[in-house]
Amino acid sequence: MDIKQMLFEYTTYGDRIRELNARINDALAHKIDCDTLKAQKLSGMPHGTRLSDPTFEAVQRIIDKWDKDIREMAEEVNQLIDRKRAVEKALKALNRTEYRLIELHYFCGMSWERVAVRVNYNISHVWRLHGQALAKMRKALNI
Repeated sequence: MDIKQMLFEYTTYGDRIRELNARINDALAHKIDCDTLKAQKLSGMPHGTRLSDPTFEAVQRIIDKWDKDIREMAEEVNQLIDRKRAVEKALKALNRTEYRLIELHYFCGMSWERVAVRVNYNISHVWRLHGQALAKMRKALNI
């Protein structure tokens, strides 16, 4: 993923991680509820290779679906955490001025023109500093 995209998305990572964790917890609760619904195998029935209770099989399919969803959400959480840490690592490579430019543009949503006015630099200098900051961040992340 490109560093610019990661910077634009950085402020959303925490909310998305919290949202996914809540969904994982809900899914786990549903999975546990479904697990208690599974009917016991009928006793005294002929022994074969299949379960004798169709309810058990239906509920097991639902549980398997919850498991798949939980795994996918957990994988996304891990990816978001990795991206968040990467951005934080890259930001540490910047000096105060570069960090401020990145913060104002990517995290506060200011246009480059507004950033230039805010830090009292001309726009060309802001773009130069931005390029330098991105280069430092890419180097810190080896990308």
